Amino acid sequence: MKLRALILDDEYPARAELRYLLSKTKTKVEVVGEATHAEEALQLLRAIPYDLVFLDIELPGLDGIALAEEIRQLKKPPVIIFVTAYEQYALKAFDVNAVDYLLKPVSEERLEKALSKITKQLAESEPPAAEYATLPKLVAERKGKTVLINPNEVYFAVVKDNTVLLKLYNELLITRYTLKELEDKLQALGTNFFRAHRGHLVNLEHVKEIISYINGAYSLIMADEAQTEIPVSRGQSKRLRELLKL
Repeated sequence: MKLRALILDDEYPARAELRYLLSKTKTKVEVVGEATHAEEALQLLRAIPYDLVFLDIELPGLDGIALAEEIRQLKKPPVIIFVTAYEQYALKAFDVNAVDYLLKPVSEERLEKALSKITKQLAESEPPAAEYATLPKLVAERKGKTVLINPNEVYFAVVKDNTVLLKLYNELLITRYTLKELEDKLQALGTNFFRAHRGHLVNLEHVKEIISYINGAYSLIMADEAQTEIPVSRGQSKRLRELLKL
């Protein structure tokens, strides 16, 4: 089971440290979203099913305890783990049904223990994130903030340095998908994305021009600002001809 998580902390170093620790745990955790304040977190939690959320307590605006009360009112609330530097809120944390309360700095062993509790708890019921693949939005990162993107806004997806990037008209956004995960999600949504070759998924709705070569190969000129040219692999050229009736 891979757990889908949201991290809420107003300090970037704290979020980065927790991401790093989660990447090392035996329990598989995918950090799908990050937020810096409660309102941002609630927006993400209402839009995307999560299995768990890591909450700091002392935050600008609504604090972590009050936010936990709001989270409990969601249709399918995620499991809550508090991650904080303050001991004095522990009793209040468990009053809002937090599964665990971790004190900073968090050790890998302590984090693994908390995740084991969650895995056991979720194994007894269907995890809410099982519905994730059919949500009509893509999750990406823009300037350190998690954003929701309509698939139609995406011109193509490209793998660079083992990271999948979404190309909009004039910007690149980071994602935490693998290209196969993204391809499966887009297929489930019924979109017109095409695997041009191993490293590119192309939105056929945003192809401006198709260049054909004597050897039967193709390149696609996209309608993004840069008019990016994307080659089609030999193996995918036949599929492209079938799709576009070339």
